[in-house]
Amino acid sequence: MKRELRRIGSMASALVLAVGMAASPLGMTSAQAAGGLTITGNVVGAAGNLGGITVSGCTTDWSFCSDTFLTDDSGNFAMAGLQSGSYILDFEAGPSYQWGWYVGPGLTQDFGSATPVSAGSVLTDVQLEAAFSISGKVTGAAGGLANLQVQACSANPACGTSAVDAAGNYSVTGLTPGTYVLYIAVPPPGIGPVGLDPHSPYGSGYYDGSGVTPKPAKALPITVSDSDVTVPVFDVPVGAVLRGAVTGSGGNLGGLFVELCFLGDGGCYDTTTDDNGSFYVSGLWAGKYRLEIDDFNQTYVSGYYTPSGLVWNDYSWTPIQVGARDVTLPTLGLETASTIQGTVTGDAGALGGVMVEACSTTDRCAQTQADDTGNFTVTGLAQGLYTINFDDWYYNYATGYYSDSGVAVPTVGQATQVAVPPSVTGLTVALTSRTPAFAPTLRPM
Repeated sequence: MKRELRRIGSMASALVLAVGMAASPLGMTSAQAAGGLTITGNVVGAAGNLGGITVSGCTTDWSFCSDTFLTDDSGNFAMAGLQSGSYILDFEAGPSYQWGWYVGPGLTQDFGSATPVSAGSVLTDVQLEAAFSISGKVTGAAGGLANLQVQACSANPACGTSAVDAAGNYSVTGLTPGTYVLYIAVPPPGIGPVGLDPHSPYGSGYYDGSGVTPKPAKALPITVSDSDVTVPVFDVPVGAVLRGAVTGSGGNLGGLFVELCFLGDGGCYDTTTDDNGSFYVSGLWAGKYRLEIDDFNQTYVSGYYTPSGLVWNDYSWTPIQVGARDVTLPTLGLETASTIQGTVTGDAGALGGVMVEACSTTDRCAQTQADDTGNFTVTGLAQGLYTINFDDWYYNYATGYYSDSGVAVPTVGQATQVAVPPSVTGLTVALTSRTPAFAPTLRPM
């Protein structure tokens, strides 16, 4: 069963994760160094000696991780090139046997219960238990079933994944005894995009005993104990489609980021506008959604959908109601964004690295950082009045607000508001050095 990152989270703290997550099955980088010690042994299962089982391990202090080794046809393995110390051993068994960490003589899926093994040890008859599967078949009126994916997730949490073939068959293998729920989805194309596939005709959701529901609370628990489980055939529903288009002062706006989120129990669908400024999201369940449009180039003002245009505040957007029929939104016209440019100085001249935040009277804020010459540009601003705050994270200068006097003032009530549009250039502000009375008190460690 594919464990992906779930085992990493159970076996190490965030500090350990920062060490590296690359080569080895434990999620750690292989920090090979010269070492002459070996851990040997053999692996057995219900069918006898087990060949092709992967074995690897890390020292209990995480200072060293081994390469990955395979058992031979007789089930024997030899983890060579080890440094001295005690190791947590990881056995990857494929779909027929359960994975786990060595606990002697068998395996455990609880990392904290694993038995450390000293370099140089010989292990006899490491016992692997049989794994099980959840299998079945799905149907769908829109075809294209091979694009679907079925996940079986337990409360650990641990998930196994199976692709669906063109006939709708799936089989999630390598499962340990436990209670699982099935999640049916179309994963986003490629590697990296967040969310669900925005162009699948099918609604992603949980198996509820007769079909698919978007509500996890209605998922049917499936118990795996000592045998494989076969789920009755069920249908994956075709969802509704939401369409829209985006324009601006430059005409149709392509390449904008679009995110549609199902309120309550659902996930989010991410897509982009095409060259004509159009977008669509399909496979939608009936319910309410939040729509966000973002111009990452900040040429236009980003925000959340309302019938009269985009708003920045995420508490004033308008939910979009989707039912059984498709929805087409009116064309959205985006406001051209404005900028505020200026320079930050101090006693020693230009101040680089100062954080600059411009906030409007409607609580819309945008941030940037002054460059090495003290210059800054705050972008993506909607029409309105802004106060500008300056914060020196090195703590050499007092936090202050822009004032047309040219010197930062200490309170927002004394600040000079800046109106956009049009874009503003040439602002200058001098920050005040902190006096010893304002210096932070350093406490002994």
